[in-house]
Amino acid sequence: MKKQGEPPEKDPSSFSKYYCDLCNETFFLTRLRQCTLCGRWACTSCWTQDYYVCNSCLGIYKLHLQPFVHSDVANSDTTENNE
Repeated sequence: MKKQGEPPEKDPSSFSKYYCDLCNETFFLTRLRQCTLCGRWACTSCWTQDYYVCNSCLGIYKLHLQPFVHSDVANSDTTENNE
């Protein structure tokens, strides 16, 4: 895990490109975003904009949301049955 604000790893063969921590491809710094949960730097293809997290943390995030989603669905089913 990286600390928030810690810069991404720089590509030694380039002056202006940095590594995506997930796919290890090089990108300009403007194309990378830092995950709010783990601190990894992710490119746009390794990033989930809906939750502002990297794809690696998305599974953990969805597991935490799952009980709430199921309870919302169950509540909507019971209200539909009562009507």
